[in-house]
Amino acid sequence: MDRDLVAIIANVLTIDAPKPLYIATDYAPVTTFELGVWLSQQINETPPALDDKKVAVTGKRLHSNIPLAWLAYPDWQVGYRDILRHQEQH
Repeated sequence: MDRDLVAIIANVLTIDAPKPLYIATDYAPVTTFELGVWLSQQINETPPALDDKKVAVTGKRLHSNIPLAWLAYPDWQVGYRDILRHQEQH
């Protein structure tokens, strides 16, 4: 994932006509809650739960405007799977 950020910065600094703003996120926006549920499932832990009466899930999903070719990890699941794989090896 840090590899993607470095690639984005390098590409922005070296292209002829950079955009005035880049949204450096992947192509699959997700809430922190969705990430927590998925990550818990990957490591066989109990996923977080929301008490619908107390917490409303709100927020805005940002969509990337960077070329997909700049990314080694096109979505968050690919990136986290890589992290988990490296954790298992150590």
